[in-house]
Amino acid sequence: MLKYIIKRLIFAVLNVIIVLSIIYLLSQYIFVSQIMRKTPFINRISIVWNMYKNYVQGIITDWDWGRSRIAYGNVWYAVVPKVKLTFIINIIAFAVYTLIGITLGIITAFYRNRPIDYLVSNVSLLFNSLPSFILIFLLILVLGYTFKIFPPLHMSKSYGYKIYYRSYVIPMLALVLPQIGYICQLVRGEVIEIMNADYMLLARLKGLNKFQSLMRHGFKNVLVNILPALSTTFFGVITSSMFIERVSNIPGLALLFFEALIDERPDGFYLVTDTPLLIVVCGFYCVLIFGVNFIIDVIYRALDPTMEVGS
Repeated sequence: MLKYIIKRLIFAVLNVIIVLSIIYLLSQYIFVSQIMRKTPFINRISIVWNMYKNYVQGIITDWDWGRSRIAYGNVWYAVVPKVKLTFIINIIAFAVYTLIGITLGIITAFYRNRPIDYLVSNVSLLFNSLPSFILIFLLILVLGYTFKIFPPLHMSKSYGYKIYYRSYVIPMLALVLPQIGYICQLVRGEVIEIMNADYMLLARLKGLNKFQSLMRHGFKNVLVNILPALSTTFFGVITSSMFIERVSNIPGLALLFFEALIDERPDGFYLVTDTPLLIVVCGFYCVLIFGVNFIIDVIYRALDPTMEVGS
């Protein structure tokens, strides 16, 4: 198991390095091409490659991730304060939709073809069919402006901690509701299939009720079947959270990402490519995605040593 964990860690680190290297080379080439349009292509490639080598050397020797033209200083210190907020939002969303989705899936499977099953299944299907970038606008209009239950946009702590924390409810709902519907439907199907298996019927004959037989003999198989889906849904949550942070005006990494990529001016939008800032922001998202996938992969391997999510 230790050998497998080390192999997966090395694979994850290499993937992060490759992704960030590609982002750096492409963004710097775009920047160099904008100011050296008459320079031959091969010369621009050479300039970008030398910039890349110097950049990597600065990171290795001095932990210097560059200077940002937008953040006006060391890019590392501009990004780190934003990391905590984005990290908490995505991890809480992952935990909430996983726990609630699995719970509702088990309940609807146990009460199959009953009113609670029809209610939860139809609501789950409704939210599962709504992308987060559409759902966020509906929630803002309904819960924020029409009924005024929650603040429609992010509010700072100067308005009070109660309003501050309540302003995160709508963005969190937009992130978790579609995923809860998907996980619920997936778990429901898996539990129904497993409960009809011969070994589960034998467990029932020994005197165990539905819940006891599932927890003792079938829940492991349910987890094995849904873990790959959890990895996929988390990637979807990460991409959705960038848009939702931007719409809700949450001061997380999404705002820095768009500022590093696009400059909004009175006469239109222009591609900026603040490369040092873009690299650190993308690096955090890469580490978060590969980190969660690594944890899921290890759990999957522990539950079923014959298979790997990465394969």
